[in-house]
Amino acid sequence: MERSNYPVTYRVMSAISADNQRTYFRLLKLQVALLLSIATVSAIDWQLFPFLRTVSIVAASFLIVLSFLQMFAQIQKYDKKWFESRAVAESVKVQTWRFMMQVAPYHDSSDSISPKERFVADVRQLLEEQPDAKVVAGSKPIEGPEVSQFMLDQRTKPVGDRRDFYLKGRIQDQKDWYSKKAATNCPLGRTHFRISFQPSRCCGDFGD
Repeated sequence: MERSNYPVTYRVMSAISADNQRTYFRLLKLQVALLLSIATVSAIDWQLFPFLRTVSIVAASFLIVLSFLQMFAQIQKYDKKWFESRAVAESVKVQTWRFMMQVAPYHDSSDSISPKERFVADVRQLLEEQPDAKVVAGSKPIEGPEVSQFMLDQRTKPVGDRRDFYLKGRIQDQKDWYSKKAATNCPLGRTHFRISFQPSRCCGDFGD
């Protein structure tokens, strides 16, 4: 299912989540780099290199910058904005599939409120339940329909067609996504381990 066919709240929250995730990891990588630099500089006996003692001043400066970065990250709460925006996006996605498959609470009924109206109300409620996501969304207007024509078209199809669409568009898509992530994260984990381990060996060599 194309992203453009999902509710506008899903698309906006997903984009906000991705933006905050990128910012969070960039700051995290910068903090790790500063910590490794400070650890490396601190492990050196500068009495052996009098002409390089000014490097210790640089290490102190790194420590100050690191403190400011940590304060900035805590104030901005990029990690919380990332989590809450993703929570809203995934919850809306779940409700979207329930709506298209005509399952409770969006099955056709004689209630005074239509399935479409109930769905829109539920989407708005999901956003209300996540205060940080709501604040971020306020700075990025959510404009557009919550129910696309594609979603309405799926509801009119026979049960068998809806089942096949769900198996392919939802179940198989999730399996493919997790398989791709697993294949990507495994080599990245090994790379990060090597990067983290190498400075500790260097520091140990200096200490000896």
